[in-house]
Parts: sequence; C-alpha cells; structure tokens
Amino acid sequence: MLLDAQLKAAIIKAALYSPSADNSQPWQYVWHDTGDLSIWSDPQLSGKATDQTYVLTDLAIGNVLEAIKLQAKSLGIDTELNYFPDDDPMHVAVVSFSSQTNQKLEADDCELAKYIPDRHTDRRFPFSGKLDVNIGRQLSESLNDENCQLHTFTDRKEINNYLPLIKKAESIRFKAESLHSELFQTVNFEDPAPSQGMTLGMLGIEPFARPIFRYISTWRNMQKLNKIGASKMIAIRSVTLPIKLSPGLCLLTASGESRLDMVKAGQQMLRFWLAATKLGLSVHPYAAPGVLTLAKPALDPLLTNELSDVEKGLAEQLGASATAIMFFRIGFKKGLPMRSQRRNIDSMLKIVS
Repeated sequence: MLLDAQLKAAIIKAALYSPSADNSQPWQYVWHDTGDLSIWSDPQLSGKATDQTYVLTDLAIGNVLEAIKLQAKSLGIDTELNYFPDDDPMHVAVVSFSSQTNQKLEADDCELAKYIPDRHTDRRFPFSGKLDVNIGRQLSESLNDENCQLHTFTDRKEINNYLPLIKKAESIRFKAESLHSELFQTVNFEDPAPSQGMTLGMLGIEPFARPIFRYISTWRNMQKLNKIGASKMIAIRSVTLPIKLSPGLCLLTASGESRLDMVKAGQQMLRFWLAATKLGLSVHPYAAPGVLTLAKPALDPLLTNELSDVEKGLAEQLGASATAIMFFRIGFKKGLPMRSQRRNIDSMLKIVS
C-alpha cells in the first residue's frame, strides 16, 4: 500500500515521540518505492558501552515500531512487521502497510495511539496516590505479546526485594569510567532545549544539586568522590528515595534475550507506558539492572562481581524462565516535568547509496 505524504508524516511524527535511553534516538528510517518503511539502527548512536549488544537500541526501536503500528491503526491502516529482514544487523525491521480489515478489533490500540504525544518520563518525586488491583490489571492487559509480562508491585516487602538490586546496578554507572563517560556524553549543560540528550532540568536534578552534578561529570572528580561513597549517595537520591516515596513499582520481563526479544519487549514497553499515561500515571524508568546484565559491558573484576550479584538476585526473584528488561516507578504527580526534545525528523532519514 502506498501512503500519501500526509499519512507518512503522521506515522513518522508518532515514531518521533518514542522514548530512548538518555534521549539518544538511535534510529534511522527509509521509505521505499514499494510503500514499505525500513527502520535502521543509527551506527553513530548505537553499539557502544552499555549498548554493545544493541539492547538499548533494540528496545528503543521496538518503541518506535509500536508507535508506528498504533498510529497506523488509528488512521485505518494495518501493518505487518518483518524483523531483521536481511544479513545487515543494523536493518531492524521493514514495515508494510495495508487497508484495515477489522476496525472493531483495533479499538483498544486506537485508544492507546491517542496518548503517544502525551507520554513522557517523570523523574520528580514523591509520587502519590494508591494503586489498586484494577490499575495493575489494566496495565498488564495493555501488553499483547505472551512472551512478555508486566509485574506490578505495591506491597512494600515485594518492592524492597528489588530495591537493593536497582540501587546496586544504578551505582555501577558512576563507578565505571566507560559507563560514566557514556552517561555524561548525553548531558547538555549549556543548551536549555537540546534536540538530543538531556539537560539537568530534564533529568530532574534540583537547582541546588546542579553544581555538584556538573562537578562529577569529570571522571577524575567522580573518582575522588567515590572514595567517600559518592556513587552510593547518588543511588540513594536517584533510586532509594524516589522508589520509597512512590506507591508502586513495575517490572517488564521477557522470555528470551535475543535481539528480536528485545525489539518485541520494546514494543510492549510502549504499550504499558501509553496505558499508564491514559490512567494519569507518572512513569520513571530504571534501565540499569536489566540492561547492564544483558549487555555485560567490560568492567573491572570488582564491578563485574557486583553486576553478577545483580543478575543472580534478579534470577532468584524471577526464576530462570524470565529476563528482567526494565523497572518503572509509577504513581501520581500533579503538573508536568520538563520534557526532552526530539531531533529534526529529516536528520534521521538514512542515506541509501
């Protein structure tokens, strides 16, 4: 099916709203003469440090693909995804379009599509409110892939089983030079509204703490402060306090660890996030426990052991048949946080020779 320029623009605009690690937006696209749409990993923005197995990129592209599917459905168009269609590992999917055949079955997806522009990350705290069984059920039912599952925890004992693992994984990002460098390369200290990456405001860093955050952006300074436990203090501020001051914690799991599993998990991630947005929930993702244990970045032996402890702890909680993908702190928060911006869509157009 050939789409006109207006439909193409609407579909790509929806994809543009998709979340990605540190707002990296590591994807490219190509419209083919056949009417198909190819989605590619951006080689300049993927495959490094915590993304060396492409786990972060594949999750991000999964979000992109689901946004495309949902937006197309809302426009009366069916989609078919052909994952990793050739020998190029950077070519993640081809999307084919056709006229929709059963609109009644697509009503829920069309409803989710309405919330694509409103979805956002909220790093503020505390979150308030109470999450009842009905909310957990609606969040779980937003998933439509039997290989992925959403676990919603509201009991403090259950949440506390995972809290030390999240804290340890997040602190590793400030103990390893490669991970520290990767993180701060995405932080923009000068531009108040960058089209890519994050500002301190977008990261939820309070004004009084911003000089400290700027100081630790230099690895030498971070090393000095780590001698007095800085990474642990950062983890308390970014993990322990926010999670303890939130009514719920969600965990997305998958049944496998392949690249295809990650892309499909990314699709389910967006569905959950849109359902949460529909319910008025704020969402704050914690990627480190799942992503670091999947990517297995090169670390010194001490940090490798710490990461192994996280992996073992997750396995003890989940069993051998489930892989932790990402945690999400959820609850209610008035107002809106400072939102990240997006690249110009033309800059994501892949040049095909």
